[in-house]
Amino acid sequence: LNVHNGKHRIYVRQYGNPSGVPVCVLHGGPGAAFRHNRVARWINPHRTHCIVMDQRGCGRSRPRLSFHTADDLVEDIQRLQKHLGIQKWIITGGSWGT
Repeated sequence: LNVHNGKHRIYVRQYGNPSGVPVCVLHGGPGAAFRHNRVARWINPHRTHCIVMDQRGCGRSRPRLSFHTADDLVEDIQRLQKHLGIQKWIITGGSWGT
């Protein structure tokens, strides 16, 4: 997903039940990345449509090691929600992601 006028590309991954309750999971950091094994402990993939993203500058998002703010993160989450056509979802996470 391209954000910030195309200056950043956010890595997004979806898994679980596409008809399930949409859940956006945010990783900690800043500077961390999505780790499936940690998220899988809290999310039931049979009942949820899980959406994860590596925040700007983190993990598989590009460019790496770029600075971002909480406002940037909120903007990216809203853009992702709109891009996926999801009206309501649950947002959860750990550390910086919350």
